[in-house]
Amino acid sequence: MISASDPPARRADSPPEPMDDNPIRGQFGDEERVSDPARIVGLLRGLKDGRALLSIAVDGDPALYTSAVLEVNPDHGYLLLDELNPHRGHQRLMKTRRLRVRARLHGIELRFPCAIREIGRASGIAYYYAPLPEQVRYRQRRTHFRVEIGAALIIPVHLTREPEDTLDGALYDLSVSGVGAYVSKSNLKRGDTIPNCIVRIPDAPPLHSALEIRFVRFDEARRKLRIGGRFLNLARPQHKALKRFVAELERKLLQRRRHSKAP
Repeated sequence: MISASDPPARRADSPPEPMDDNPIRGQFGDEERVSDPARIVGLLRGLKDGRALLSIAVDGDPALYTSAVLEVNPDHGYLLLDELNPHRGHQRLMKTRRLRVRARLHGIELRFPCAIREIGRASGIAYYYAPLPEQVRYRQRRTHFRVEIGAALIIPVHLTREPEDTLDGALYDLSVSGVGAYVSKSNLKRGDTIPNCIVRIPDAPPLHSALEIRFVRFDEARRKLRIGGRFLNLARPQHKALKRFVAELERKLLQRRRHSKAP
């Protein structure tokens, strides 16, 4: 039996990242397709060592699941992935044996497909054996850094298409150019324009802007719609207020990281 050398990363602490096979130009830089085996192994080991959360799409299933890299073995040419979460993803993978992986490593987006050759179990938890990918798609971080909104900070957002058609939600990330938010399930689709988006950042007047929807994905774990959007006509004073707020969030994020690394 193949076994993982390290314990799995915890997968239920964060929702999966939205996955889109055709990202709109501008979300990331130019795509590079990495096919050098040594570079691929290095990228995969970075995911493992950093305990990166993987977003997993199972063939034929619109939902997203989470996993983690357990082992990278270049000598024998295989990769081990942790059991999909929620468990229904594992049940669906048992039938298809094919999945797509998306992850971020040091601000770089990585994507690759996997064909599962073997499914094992250790200590009651499944793991998946797959050949190392022959190619990894590689994209640089967005031009504008998006700050993750922690669970301790709730920033409401309201999306109004018609007077009687308003979606309420909360942000999960924010940048000077746009937002990511969880909202109740609706018929939103990529490319829609929301005439009135209101974001209520702390200690400042509400931000008002039109919003272009850049991606939409139903989050199976949270049972909510996860969307990302770009501000279209944010007034200059509001843009300045948003820039100050994002800079403050970045500063606090860097402080937390420094404190977590301190001995």
